[in-house]
This record gives sequence, C-alpha cells and structure tokens, in this order.
Amino acid sequence: MPNKKHLAVFLWVLFFGMLGCSRGGKESSSSEKVSKKLRILATTTIVEDMIRQSLGDLVDVEVLMGPGTDPHLYVASPRDYAKVKGASVVVYSGLHLEAKLGDLLNSLSRSKEVIELSSFLPKGRVIVDSLRVPDPHFWFDPELWLTAGEGFAKRMQHILPAHKATIRDNFSRWRRAVNESTNFARDQFAKIPPERRVLVTSHDAFRYFGRFFDIEVMSVLGVSTDAQISIKKIENLVKDIKKRSVPAVFLETSVSPYAIQRIQEESGAKIGGELYGDSLGGPDTVASTYVGMLKHNAQIVVEGLTHEN
Repeated sequence: MPNKKHLAVFLWVLFFGMLGCSRGGKESSSSEKVSKKLRILATTTIVEDMIRQSLGDLVDVEVLMGPGTDPHLYVASPRDYAKVKGASVVVYSGLHLEAKLGDLLNSLSRSKEVIELSSFLPKGRVIVDSLRVPDPHFWFDPELWLTAGEGFAKRMQHILPAHKATIRDNFSRWRRAVNESTNFARDQFAKIPPERRVLVTSHDAFRYFGRFFDIEVMSVLGVSTDAQISIKKIENLVKDIKKRSVPAVFLETSVSPYAIQRIQEESGAKIGGELYGDSLGGPDTVASTYVGMLKHNAQIVVEGLTHEN
C-alpha cells in the first residue's frame, strides 16, 4: 500500500493530467471551430487579392510569395510545404509563371483541390511568342483577369454551396471596382501623345497591358526574369529611345533595377518611377490590391511619358 508521500504525488499527477485533458479538450474544440473555415493557399499576392475580394471572410487565405517577390525565380522553402499541407485549396496563376513550383503544384492535384486561374482563359486571347511560349502576365488585361476571377468564383460556389449568394455578390462588387479602375487608367492614358506611347521596362510583364491600353512595350528581358541580360538588346533599346525621344523608362518593384538604370544612363531618359508587375505592394501601399495597382501604374506611366525634359 502506497505511503502518504507517494499518494500525494499520485494525486498531483492525476490532477494535472485531468487539467491537461481539460485544456486539450478546449483547444481541440477551438481548433475544430477554426478548421470549419476553409484554408486556401495562393501562390502570389495578385492571386491572393482575387481570393480575398471574391470570398471575403468566408475563408482563411495564406500566400507563398509576399509583396515584392519575383515568382519566376521563387523556389519553395520547407515552410512553404507546411503551408501547402495545411491548405484545403491551392490557387495559382499558371502559364508557367510559378515555373519552379511546377512539380509541387502537379503533385498536389492528387490530394487537394488545385485551381489554375489561366485554365479559365479563352486560348485565343493568350499572348505567345515565336516559339509558342505563353506570356503568363494576363492579369494586366483587366478583362482577362475578370474572366479568370469569374471562373474561380464559380468553382468556389461549388466548393462552398452554402455561400453561393455571398460569393456572387462579392465578385460583382469586385468587378465594378476593376471596371472603375480600368476606366480611370484609360482616361489617364488619353493624356499621352501618340508618339510617346512607348513603355520601356525590365521584362515583358506588360504586353497584355500594352495590348489592352494601346501602348507599345519594349523590355530588356523576355516574359521570365530567369534569363541572361543581353548587352546587344540594351544597346538597341538605347538607340530606339534616343531616336524616338522617349522621355522615361520604368523600374519594376520585383525585378533588379540594374538593366533599366544602365539604359537610363546611356539614353538620357529619366527614371519614370516604379511599376508593380509580378507582385502587389505591401499592405501600407496604394498598390496593395489589384485595383490600386492598376491605378498606380497608370498614374506613374502617364507622369513619366508626359514629362518634359
């Protein structure tokens, strides 16, 4: 028979064990409550914004690539795999934008709902180069981005059938905001003389933008930043800028400024400012949303191309 000392120890262990079970029960209950909200993982900030605008607080959203991250160069980290494991739905842009995540995204489709936004696009509207490589920056055509958003919203209505009306209303509200910012951008670009409607940037992120808003686009790199800078191309761009008296060239927030700074120095054009290309801005910036990014880019381009040297 145990002595009093052993009995006291036993009772303390029993008490803390019961307390731990009680706390554990509360934590489990809380976890279950949290887990009822669908967890969605977005690859980029632009994708994340579409999800938040369409679904609001119906879901929990995480993003792999934060503000200022270049998706062409991004490689998944061990922390990313934890995020992937905890998500019920993974949403990515597609057309090889997230090129280094290709194997991971393909493997996920066997165990999770994986949504590729570019799959909702009409194939005839996707820009391809001479080698038939698609340009993944289709969000710069607001109509295409809304088409992808509508496809996403409809998919989510099937996944969350109890919230069909809320998703429909959220998307309709976002569509109006995108259309308003698109009209704002058109009004801004009307201020640029035809001979100055030339946008020089670091890489070919703005071809959809140029096609939609009728602006010629020239860049140092192709559709991916994962390439070597061509000295010959820089020299040709400098010649074109001088010949056509292009007043400004533009940096991109997620791309090294080296090439554009060199072009600026050799051509005499000024740096017109920074554009948001493959990533939105941080939460304290005017470009923290897709709508804000469109307005910001339009204003920066117009200010740069209407500037008098």
